[in-house]
Amino acid sequence: MKPFRDWTQADVEAHNAKSARRTEVALERRAEAKAGQLEVGSGGIQDEIEQWLKSQAHRAWWSRSRTDKATTNRIGTPDFVIFFQGVCVGIEVKRAGRKPTTEQLGELAWMRKAGAKTLIAYSLDDVKRFFSNFNEVK
Repeated sequence: MKPFRDWTQADVEAHNAKSARRTEVALERRAEAKAGQLEVGSGGIQDEIEQWLKSQAHRAWWSRSRTDKATTNRIGTPDFVIFFQGVCVGIEVKRAGRKPTTEQLGELAWMRKAGAKTLIAYSLDDVKRFFSNFNEVK
């Protein structure tokens, strides 16, 4: 690629057209992702899960990792660490179509090796289904 100072008007126009298209594609993808889907963090799936956990407070304790602030947790720590009826559970929350990172998968595997149950959840229904079968999995 040529340095900017050597660009012709045609180079500038081609670059601007390419940048505009990238922006357009990014906005389209964002709109598609939001259509019918909740965000993961604040106001989204994690909030729904936390509200449901509050209704289960008689049998659950949890800690929710914040994704909007710097943290002292290890990279990949699950979004929720829950003690449910005496069993440790790690839940990583993802939007539909998204996959956990290598670090997140590693933390979940480490938790399982230590005896915890784990779940990658894409919705509140995934969490409810997991816990509805919990006595069988325990």
